Amino acid sequence: MNSLLAAPAARTWRSVGPALLLCIALLLLFRETVADMVSIWIRSDTFNHAFLVPPIAAWLAWRRRAQLAVQPHQPVAWVLLPLTLACLLWLLGHLGSVAPASQLALVTLLVLTVPALYGWSVTRVLLFPLLFLYFAVPIGEFVVPQLQEWTADVTVMALRISGIPVYREGNQFIIPSGSWSVVEACSGIRYLMACFVVGTLFAYLNYRSTRRRLAFLLVLLAFPVMANWIRAYTIVMIGHLTGSPMILGVSHMTYGWVLFGALIVLLFLVAARWAEQEVPAMLPTSVGAAQAVPGAGLWWIVCAILALSAGTQALAWRLDHGSPLTSPNVQLSQGAGGWRVDSSVTALPWAPGFVNPSDEAFKGYEKADRRVAVWIGYYRSEQESRKLVSSVNGVVASDDVSWRQQKTHKRPATTQLPAFQTSTVSRGSFLGFAEAERMQVWQVYWVNGRWTHSDAETKLWQVWDRLLGRGDEGAVVVLVSSRADDSDSVLSDFANANLPAINAALAAVRDSR
Repeated sequence: MNSLLAAPAARTWRSVGPALLLCIALLLLFRETVADMVSIWIRSDTFNHAFLVPPIAAWLAWRRRAQLAVQPHQPVAWVLLPLTLACLLWLLGHLGSVAPASQLALVTLLVLTVPALYGWSVTRVLLFPLLFLYFAVPIGEFVVPQLQEWTADVTVMALRISGIPVYREGNQFIIPSGSWSVVEACSGIRYLMACFVVGTLFAYLNYRSTRRRLAFLLVLLAFPVMANWIRAYTIVMIGHLTGSPMILGVSHMTYGWVLFGALIVLLFLVAARWAEQEVPAMLPTSVGAAQAVPGAGLWWIVCAILALSAGTQALAWRLDHGSPLTSPNVQLSQGAGGWRVDSSVTALPWAPGFVNPSDEAFKGYEKADRRVAVWIGYYRSEQESRKLVSSVNGVVASDDVSWRQQKTHKRPATTQLPAFQTSTVSRGSFLGFAEAERMQVWQVYWVNGRWTHSDAETKLWQVWDRLLGRGDEGAVVVLVSSRADDSDSVLSDFANANLPAINAALAAVRDSR
């Protein structure tokens, strides 16, 4: 058998050279995207596992070397079409500063090089290692708010079933022994991501049946979420019954990982009882079963992929480096509709959580005994550290320990006003107590003259404008009033009178670039 495989193996490994050179060239061309991915792996505990994904994928491919050695190789030229779409996705993600889209596109480029260069027989053998590479993309944190809400729901319900009275407001709640908050670290996203990556590998190595693999993965998705609910409930109960500081700080997280580790090991031990033996692959009985690699066709595909990728990078550079732009300077008006500037108000009570705007403006306004504050964050020439819409941006910063944003709703558009996102922002040592300070907030985006409350729509308009050479001019407008029964009517009166002037001020900044 060794002598039988020698000739096909030699041809196979000689053919690896073009693919390796192409992958190295792609990683160099898209080095900024690679650097962004690695930086997230380093700084985010949620995605530390991604460092293991490339070596595991390489090991999985190496396990299939005997099958690869005898597979026929035939470049597939039409795969250049999905490769072109992947380049377009990368460009759109780059223009819209949507890093996950660019990162998914890069991994897709690398994956599609296999069928493009070697055809579908090789791709079928390497299908799982290739798909496993997508675990290197740091994506999934968008589910954190929903996981937080579910964790708070289950924890509060379990406490009430246990006979403990609970007052809840958003993701914060109070029990007789103290107050608690379900923060991002309590969402269970770390457990879910780590469990799914390890579990997917476990299912591939231990099961042969697709049905059995999918059934295991469905259980696997629910298991870490429920394990996190148990963790949250038991931590609160330990704190309530003992008052022990064990539930704080490092011990809090250590307890979570110990509990999660014990439960996941138990799950794998049970699942291993239904493991299936691997069926040895049937190899051809003659050397002729493996076709020679067509050299000219292979290198033509390599050159086409390189040209396509280099052209995408050149277009991105051209759109990024147009005419030099001036620094924006937003100037708010003195007020309209009976509203005038209130010079006694110089800043919001909290720092808005929109990171690193190109310019920001603030003014307080008054009318009779009513007051409204306006804060604007203007964004130009977006990059990774400066984006109008991102997962970390919000009316209140995610790490603000004094202020919290709650009760977010959409206020429908009217004939005079666009749709706003409305919310209550509160500060107070005890939730629900009268001394807690509350503000009513309206938020809306301005994108090159258009108003929208939607994050997704804002991103799409920014990408469209950049493709047309109009730049990525955008701003967030935040209107704030003291929380009272008539605060919405106060904000509505102010917006009706002053939003046209705010639009004119933002348009003047755009036109001055």
